[in-house]
Amino acid sequence: MQMSQFDWMYQTTPPTDSPYCLAMVGDRCNWPRGKVLGGSSVLNAMIYIRGNRRDYDLWEMQGNTGWSYEDVLPYFLKSEDNRNPYLTRTPYHSTGGYLTVQESPWRTPLSIAFLQAGKELGYQVRDLNGEMQTGFMLSQGTLRRGSRCSTAKAFLRPVRNRPNLHIAMYSQVTKVMIHPTTKRAYGVKMVREGSPPQMVRARREVILSAGAIGSPHILMLSGVGPKEHLESFGIPVLSDLKVGHNLQDHIGLGGLTFIVDDPITFTKKRYQTMQVAMEYILKERGPMTSLGGVEGLAFVNTKYAPKSGQWPDIQFHFAPSSVNSDAEQVKKITGLRDSVFNTVYKPLKDAETWTILPLLLRPRSKGWIKLRSKDPKVYPDIIPNYFTQKHDILTLTEGIRIALNVSDTRAFQRFGL
Repeated sequence: MQMSQFDWMYQTTPPTDSPYCLAMVGDRCNWPRGKVLGGSSVLNAMIYIRGNRRDYDLWEMQGNTGWSYEDVLPYFLKSEDNRNPYLTRTPYHSTGGYLTVQESPWRTPLSIAFLQAGKELGYQVRDLNGEMQTGFMLSQGTLRRGSRCSTAKAFLRPVRNRPNLHIAMYSQVTKVMIHPTTKRAYGVKMVREGSPPQMVRARREVILSAGAIGSPHILMLSGVGPKEHLESFGIPVLSDLKVGHNLQDHIGLGGLTFIVDDPITFTKKRYQTMQVAMEYILKERGPMTSLGGVEGLAFVNTKYAPKSGQWPDIQFHFAPSSVNSDAEQVKKITGLRDSVFNTVYKPLKDAETWTILPLLLRPRSKGWIKLRSKDPKVYPDIIPNYFTQKHDILTLTEGIRIALNVSDTRAFQRFGL
């Protein structure tokens, strides 16, 4: 679905100060966002991770009343329909909600090796959506009977016939209408495929839920944003606010690929077959139920993490595959340069490989979303400012060292190198 008609196909702006995305065409990283009912939940890897208790508590301490972990947990429980009995017996999961959560019914032997490796390194195997987050686990995902459970399938499909619900397909909001004196939103302007611009009025409220790129873009077009920036485009300023600032992204290291001898990894040639497809269609099982290829997750503490060990600063995504496993598609969605692909992955064309993606959880480097035009059809500038803070480089480097230790465990060495 990524890099298709269902994707906004955003890209970061080429860097000017700090170097990043240099392995990608034009020095620009692809930022896939769902341009479809259900948003990015239609084209992500379906991983179900709620975040750390201390992140929510910090948000409340910063003045966001109602965002503490104790405040948000009931809503996670209300929305969830967990299909793994061993999880529903805990106070951190529930059944009966709209959003189905479960582990994939199929996985490679390397997934268990990942958990065993975590134990060898001194980590617990635990529910990372439970009481403690530091540790290793098999991925939980938004799956229902082996198929993707997007937010549209979970929350809209059951209520689609309600008389007070209308869904406007092929539509784009271009502006929130805000009264200049009361600062109250009273509707939105929108364009709909094949029709002139329209305005929809609100009796009660307007909820803007267009994501980390779309929401600031619409707000700035509506006159809510940094005064000087909006005035440079001739947009009347209703509220001078730092909209688009404080952009944070969990940057990670791609390409941390390891080779094994056993033919047990997830490859296109092995699993994109008619037999596998029929197992999925008829039995709702098999390799096609995989969570985007991500079989395991871990949260680990570098030496820069809080000493309590309960607020990890690095997350691992474990996959029994790599770019070479489905070279054509992965190269396309990541935007890798030919020179990088040919040097790193082309020699691994027929190799059995697995990957760990270490991600930085609390980056100190902050970026911006900025307008490029007052025309709503022109995408905004996405300036992530990766690695402008040295601390981020040091933390991620330590996370990479821990990931290398995972490869050196007996659990993985038994598959050969």
